[in-house]
Amino acid sequence: MGGALASLAALTNGSARPGRLAAPLVDILIELGRSVVGTGHCDLVLLATTKADLPRWLEAITVGSLEGGPADLAARLGTAFGCPGYAISAACASGPIALAEAARALRHGGLRRILVVGGDCFAPFIEAGFAGLGAVDPTGCHPFDAQRAGIALGETAAAVMVEAGDGPGFWLQGWGQTLDASHLTAPARDGVGLQRACMAALALS
Repeated sequence: MGGALASLAALTNGSARPGRLAAPLVDILIELGRSVVGTGHCDLVLLATTKADLPRWLEAITVGSLEGGPADLAARLGTAFGCPGYAISAACASGPIALAEAARALRHGGLRRILVVGGDCFAPFIEAGFAGLGAVDPTGCHPFDAQRAGIALGETAAAVMVEAGDGPGFWLQGWGQTLDASHLTAPARDGVGLQRACMAALALS
């Protein structure tokens, strides 16, 4: 709890600095996944990511390899957990879409336990993309400030187990996705895509 309060204070006063992962992304994802799976098993692994381990991927491409890319990491995660693994790569929506895909697979695919992991590594390509959109705040990350001017980019990783059944814990009651197809990097200006996604989620719940 103390760490969460310290993080909140740092975000509020603008002193927070983006973090970097201390080990290769695939190793961190496997470790996180094992902490979630425990002594049980999983039927499927979904990797939610935008560009995965992009620095390693860019190096590998020069020698004709896909190591470090989303498909490579998903396959390695599947091998580590003894089940199929595939990547959900949908930019900033990768995490929510992966959770929705897990819910669909539980509902219609006869699966019981699906491990959803997510993570991305920082690279100049990513920084240039967000900077080109005018989305990076040069003064740092302070999301609760009315004068904020954007985001601060860092690295992170997370894991969650999505299970079928009536056990204790949080419930994913509904989900919705739409494709606005109105702009390369922005949703429909009138919010119709968001409205349709929300209505779909409410209909399921």
